Amino acid sequence: MKTLFLATILAASASAFAAPLPTLEVPRTASAFAVSDFEPKNWKNAVQISQLPLSLGSDARDKEFPTTVKLQHDGAFFWVRFDAPQIYAPFDSPARDQNLWEGDAVELFFDAAGDGKAVVEMQLSPKNQVFDQQILLSTEPKSDEFGKLRDDVLSRDFWTFASWNCNGLETATAQTPRGWMAQWKIPAAPILRRLGLQNWGGQTVRAHLMRYSHVPDETAKNAAKRRLVSQGWAKIKHGCPHISPAAMGFLRFAR
Repeated sequence: MKTLFLATILAASASAFAAPLPTLEVPRTASAFAVSDFEPKNWKNAVQISQLPLSLGSDARDKEFPTTVKLQHDGAFFWVRFDAPQIYAPFDSPARDQNLWEGDAVELFFDAAGDGKAVVEMQLSPKNQVFDQQILLSTEPKSDEFGKLRDDVLSRDFWTFASWNCNGLETATAQTPRGWMAQWKIPAAPILRRLGLQNWGGQTVRAHLMRYSHVPDETAKNAAKRRLVSQGWAKIKHGCPHISPAAMGFLRFAR
């Protein structure tokens, strides 16, 4: 019954946005390794996204940075790995929940129930700094043609809680000759709470995966000024991943 109910919610949410929504099967793995272990053999059974395209409405000057994402789960944890070029990390403090989107970052979004009312946002910088928050809606989500929440919804019924932390989350980053790598070890219970589940496997979750890069702005008078290059798995409007639940894709976790 729970599976049928979730499928109904997912179908209704998807129909609110006309663009094709990406879907990916996340395989189960028996591999056990430390999140700081970046050996390729740890990901031999993972599914791979070979490139993240530019977000909708990107600047005409923007070019895609070659970025791959690998996904797998072991029941207790969802494992995600990003490999990306370009490093701009302006924050030095190890404090949690800084404005990491103002520098290079990789990002994850989850809507476990699929109704657009509760979204988890997580970001990771090249320095392994973490930003995580809960995004809540106190009304039914209403979106525009891009899947972005309407202004009337955002002004009255959109709430963010950066004080929320994903308990049990583990992350690691490392520099590479061409840029950096990031690995996430994400526990099931904090993400799947609305489903009442303690483990990954057998569920479909609305999700988005993306990276932010800040490159020098050649047209600015201030030589230090940078502009955002946004790349994402789903077709989400530039700069709007946190307010576009209807445009998110589907991750299906194998049993």
